[in-house]
Amino acid sequence: MAATIKGTAGLVFGTTTETGGFLHNLEIQNKTEKAEVRNESGEFAGVAMYNRTEEISGEAVLTGSSGLGGIAPATALTLSSYSPSAGSIFVDEVTTKYSNTGWKTTSFKAFCYPLITSS
Repeated sequence: MAATIKGTAGLVFGTTTETGGFLHNLEIQNKTEKAEVRNESGEFAGVAMYNRTEEISGEAVLTGSSGLGGIAPATALTLSSYSPSAGSIFVDEVTTKYSNTGWKTTSFKAFCYPLITSS
């Protein structure tokens, strides 16, 4: 169903059309690793944050075998709904859920590594 948005400009409703399925939700979590150093009193005196990654998870009803419909562990993933600022997205986990009262759904977890630009 199309939505008519009233109110603050810039609000986003829904997801973008994906090849091979209907994306129900998408979550992007930006992460870094950190190394902390403590002084002689055990208090934090410094921190280094490095190795940025993005963890991407979502759920979809698949309608085909290409694009989102071809999702599988260890493969590159391209989404219309989200493009990272740098790097490539690789699928880590895929879970399929069946229901006697609903659609078969597929959940996935993927990671974007900013310095890896080829699949």
